[in-house]
Amino acid sequence: MLVQRYPFYEVTNELAAQCLTNWVDGVRSTDFDNRRFQIARGVIRDMIAGIKSVDPVGKIVIGGNT
Repeated sequence: MLVQRYPFYEVTNELAAQCLTNWVDGVRSTDFDNRRFQIARGVIRDMIAGIKSVDPVGKIVIGGNT
């Protein structure tokens, strides 16, 4: 199997918006739903694990607003 490898992998971008409780700006910790955050954290961890499974030395970059 041929796998393209890169020096850096960006995982997620602006995922924090999915964790907001309502129409808030995300400045306070109370603006976020912890259950949604735990799901988002799992998504991030799984993406990193998937990348590392094929490219163990690839560097991970977390996208903005995450």
